[in-house]
Formats: sequence, structure tokens, C-alpha cells
Amino acid sequence: MPFQQRELGYFDSSIILQEFLNGSSIIMKHIDRRFPAVAALKNKVIEELFPYTVQANAYLAPSDTQGVQIHADPHATLLIQCSGKKRWLVWGRAFDDTQESLLESLDLDKRVNEIAKGQPIIDEFVHEGDILYIPKGYVHTPFTSDTHSLHLTLGIQTNSESSLAYTGKSIPNDNNVSYSCKDYMLAPYFLPE
Repeated sequence: MPFQQRELGYFDSSIILQEFLNGSSIIMKHIDRRFPAVAALKNKVIEELFPYTVQANAYLAPSDTQGVQIHADPHATLLIQCSGKKRWLVWGRAFDDTQESLLESLDLDKRVNEIAKGQPIIDEFVHEGDILYIPKGYVHTPFTSDTHSLHLTLGIQTNSESSLAYTGKSIPNDNNVSYSCKDYMLAPYFLPE
């Protein structure tokens, strides 16, 4: 939906609210630039977990909606569920570091849709306080249920990718490997290649 802006560059909040009430998600890019607490969290993640470029976005989705279409990101994604809950479906990898040219191709959408026809690797609800890590190139999409959802996404631009997915929940995996890290409420799980 195209937003209407005031002359000073501010969005018309009444239009945004009406679109949200009609089922649209609200995406707030670079939210760390407006909220010092998010900037502090982003910096802590960079210092202690991922020493890379990180972008912070927030996604507010109304109940009973698909937050965004099925896609694969060109960066690793750390999702922090702030309010409500969201069901995440994650499938296999659509591309890896050797296939960067695929990102600019129309073949990527076709590949993403083909992968999403299969069985998801992860099909779990993420609740308030849970964290989910999705490596670069993995196909995924979120759905809300009977409540709204607000989550923070930290997009992590890495040079290469490990095959770890982090979540604050116990998710079955083919390798039966799990670790806990209470300081970050993270538990890594190896995803199949």
C-alpha cells in the first residue's frame, strides 16, 4: 500500500492505523535510528554474537494474517518476538554464498516457491521473548493467529554462513543437536544442508 506523507516527510498515522485495522502489516525500517533501546540491543548483538553490519526493522502484524510473503533473505535474520505470537515456517535454503547472482534473477521467486511446496524444516509458534535465527538464503514466512504480533528483525550481513538456526524453543532437528545459552535465551539447531 502506498503511504501518504505530509510535507515534512511524516506518514499520516490515521491512514496507517486504518490499513492496519484492514489487515495490513506495518514495517518500520531502521527502527534503531529512532529508539535508543533498539540501537543498544543491536550494538550488543554486534559486539557479542555477530561482528557484522546489522539492520534493525520492526514488523507489526494484525491477527490472522500472513506478515510477509514467502521469501529468502540475502542476509541472516535474528527475529525477536516482542509482543503477541507468530507462527514461523522455515524451509530449506534457496541459495548460498556461491549463488549471489541468483538474488538478482527472477529465478529466485520460482525457486523459493518450489522449495515452499515441500515440508518445512521448522513449523513453530514463536512467543513473546522467544528468539529465532534464520540463516541467509533459507525460505521462510510468518503467520499471526488470534492476536497481533510485533517482532524485531536484525538483518545480519555476513561474509559466509553457518548452518545454525537459533530459537528459544525446542525444535526437532535431524541431527538431534541442541545447546542452551541462557544469557541470550538461544538454543542452536543444525539445519540440514
